[in-house]
Amino acid sequence: MDAQKLKQLESTIDELVTNLGQVRAASEVQELLGIIHRPGWTTLAEGLLVQGIVENMLVHTNSR
Repeated sequence: MDAQKLKQLESTIDELVTNLGQVRAASEVQELLGIIHRPGWTTLAEGLLVQGIVENMLVHTNSR
């Protein structure tokens, strides 16, 4: 993923974590945010899948 898409994914994950509140485990979120910035962590298709999942979860948490 390019740098702009990574920043967008990280921002979306941060917003989702805020919406999930007490459900989240902070250490796991920090681990995930570290992983997405590693070169080669995923293929383009897998990156788009992860982005879609996170955005979908965000929409659901915003609709409550």
